[in-house]
Amino acid sequence: MRCGNCGGSHNDNCTFIGLKCANCRGPHNPKDKECSYYIKEKETIKLMDEQHLSYHQAKQQTLTNRSKTNKNQHLIKTEPTQQPTQQSQGESKQTPERKPNPTIPKIKPT
Repeated sequence: MRCGNCGGSHNDNCTFIGLKCANCRGPHNPKDKECSYYIKEKETIKLMDEQHLSYHQAKQQTLTNRSKTNKNQHLIKTEPTQQPTQQSQGESKQTPERKPNPTIPKIKPT
């Protein structure tokens, strides 16, 4: 049996302060739905059901799909999402990143 708090091989009298997942060793509860191990297992079970695969076949396919995704992850540029802001009646509806660059007036030589 594993400890639900630290992932150790005990189940009582844990002195560890904080959380450590027994599956992925991350700083969360092992029942957390955001756990990478949980997500992989969920994908594996979904493949088993949809494609009528054995657990081993689905697990291999899940790992292959994840390695292809992770290999090119550095090429994907992600933009931070912006929350919509309230505008007063006199404000422009343009967002700051789409405002045209101000033009500098040309000075004629004298």
